[in-house]
Amino acid sequence: MDNYTGNDIVFKYNPFSVWPAFCPVDVMCYNVTGPSSELSCQEIDANNEVRWNFEPRALAEGVEPGTYQYTYAVGAGSAALTTLFAIELVLSAMGSANNLPAIEDINVDIDLLQTESDKME
Repeated sequence: MDNYTGNDIVFKYNPFSVWPAFCPVDVMCYNVTGPSSELSCQEIDANNEVRWNFEPRALAEGVEPGTYQYTYAVGAGSAALTTLFAIELVLSAMGSANNLPAIEDINVDIDLLQTESDKME
């Protein structure tokens, strides 16, 4: 879980092995589901990692709190053998890198002051 801290969230992919070993293994992001359409597929990089980083401004930019599921398809060679695996990423609006309160915890009190010139007779 991440509270929009700006810290890296890292998933380390442990590659599948196939036999015979000369069959190429392809891994690609299949889809992303979650409360916001602002996040898109992220492919596994050359280091076998996927990294996410959500700063407090991401919340204001529409990346809503909740559970996001990244689904990846793994295929071997030209065979029609494909398996899926999923990564769940949970974002919470409770706090942030600056220990800001959650949106629902913010109270604003406004006192209207009336000056002598504002008074009506």
